Amino acid sequence: MGTLGQADFLGWGSWATANHLTNSTTPVTDVHYIVGKPTTNMPTSGYATYSLIGGSIPTSTSGGTGHLLSSSYLTLDLNNSTNPVYANINVQFGANQISINGQAQLSGSSFRSIGCGNGFFSGFFTGPGAERAGLVYGRNDTAVGNVRGSAAFQQNVVVPLSD
Repeated sequence: MGTLGQADFLGWGSWATANHLTNSTTPVTDVHYIVGKPTTNMPTSGYATYSLIGGSIPTSTSGGTGHLLSSSYLTLDLNNSTNPVYANINVQFGANQISINGQAQLSGSSFRSIGCGNGFFSGFFTGPGAERAGLVYGRNDTAVGNVRGSAAFQQNVVVPLSD
């Protein structure tokens, strides 16, 4: 979303197959990514929710592709100093709806989930005042195998974030 030169630019995608640089006989599959410029103006207090604006097509080790559901969201609660980021990612593979959710620790503008029993995710905030966020996610051992994807979010301020 946005233009490459803008501070809140986010791009995402996936590689279906590739090879290791050091071992070209070992394929790499289902690699999802998010790119952008992490914010240098991260808020220090407040609470905000983020709505899904896009993402890669989720993949599974069973060879299937799924759908990233619009019910996916992210929250940033800077009043919670322990784990201020919460993500809830919902994907659909046929009749199987799979959720990846949990809390994450924040380091600068980057975050990484901690001890999630329901999958894992990591990402960063971008743009002035953390306007957008992007992350990659996964969950192992589901009904469709290991699930991977990437997602991008736009801020909906609930209690204004501030520096």
